[in-house]
Amino acid sequence: MSVRAPDLRAEAIAINAEPWDPLPGMEKRRCPVCAYLYASQPERAEQRCHTCVVRGREVPGYAEAGVNDDPPT
Repeated sequence: MSVRAPDLRAEAIAINAEPWDPLPGMEKRRCPVCAYLYASQPERAEQRCHTCVVRGREVPGYAEAGVNDDPPT
């Protein structure tokens, strides 16, 4: 029996809604595109979650300001 995508999405949303703390040295962030909560390094300029970055989802108005870019390493 296969699980449908909407079922997986609902399960992921429910899991993400549970209280959690980020690992030491990380901070909790909310993606401005999809509202997913995730942990990130505080010095990371990118505000989108990894999924939105990989899929190329842009925050309206952010690209012009350079907010979607990580600082050079």
